[in-house]
Amino acid sequence: MNKLIYFNNSFRADNAREANLVGKKLLSARKARGFTQPDIAEQLHRYGIDISAKQVSKWETGEGLPNCYQFIAVCCLLNLDPAVFTGRIPANEEMDDRDLTAEGKQLLSEFRNYLVSTGRYEPRGTIKRCEMLVSNYKASAGIGYNLDNGDDFEKIMVPADRVPAGADFGVRIDGDSMEPVYHDGQLVWIRQTQYLNPGEVGLFIVDGKGYVKVFESHAPQAQFIEDFMDSDGNVRNQISLVSYNEKYDPILLTPDRELRICGKVLN
Repeated sequence: MNKLIYFNNSFRADNAREANLVGKKLLSARKARGFTQPDIAEQLHRYGIDISAKQVSKWETGEGLPNCYQFIAVCCLLNLDPAVFTGRIPANEEMDDRDLTAEGKQLLSEFRNYLVSTGRYEPRGTIKRCEMLVSNYKASAGIGYNLDNGDDFEKIMVPADRVPAGADFGVRIDGDSMEPVYHDGQLVWIRQTQYLNPGEVGLFIVDGKGYVKVFESHAPQAQFIEDFMDSDGNVRNQISLVSYNEKYDPILLTPDRELRICGKVLN
């Protein structure tokens, strides 16, 4: 017997937009599956959709909406029945094969096996996930963001094998200053520490703004020698924060600037 489906005739698009219905349901589905916003942008490439993590963020906040084809693709990625956006079925209720014929179940099984072989589908229970803190602010190539506010972190579920041992939290890269090693939107994992060795990549706060850079310690430039000299005439090393991308100049730390080492980048 076929299942009867009743549509919710009370749906109104204007009310849904005002309540940010689409954004909230996409956000809930993303977190339930342990994806970050950059993960969504990356995975959607497989469906022929080329967007950035910033665009995913706009969908979730209601600043923008996916077009028809983007909407279909994200529903496929998150295994969402579009009916959840009308109130017809709960957002956490996934499609199943209880009403398929024997032939349909066989075809579904073959398709699932195909998706597993291509890496497009991960059967439930095969991926161990863990809950991690991720900063809502990014570490920038140019203008940094304030990373000091502990309230500006969200807890997300991520595949455990993506988190390096010893990581305390994650932060996303903004800009191209650390290319080709780290890319715009990439999530990097940080182990909290106040000390780094020269050549190590760390997360820093300089004058209240956050950066991911290479830590370097060297003799001060000639014009700064007196600034780094103590009362006994000893000259301390000067710290600079270096980008991998050579088009960006190093950030030179002088005594009048505030520097805090937040941690070491592990990936």
